[in-house]
Amino acid sequence: MVIVECPTPVNDDRTLKEISRLEMLSIAGDASQLAELRPALADARPVIRQVAASSMGRIGHPNALPDLLHLLADPVVAVRQSVVWALGQIGHADA
Repeated sequence: MVIVECPTPVNDDRTLKEISRLEMLSIAGDASQLAELRPALADARPVIRQVAASSMGRIGHPNALPDLLHLLADPVVAVRQSVVWALGQIGHADA
């Protein structure tokens, strides 16, 4: 299990529900869930991008690489850290 360090406090139900939904998608470890996670990588909330990247890492499928590599340029350090962790889970050399 990955502990997500939130760059800002999460205190609204909508964000908490989205975090739960994204984490649940990764439990099956099925690459078909990547399509559900991709939109979250562009969310305005950094914590959602962070959780989506970590979820892709837990799935561990190489099809997530292009999306994750793009997110290495995210302006939020915590998001980039989650991306590096996810790349390491997939086994990418950039991790």
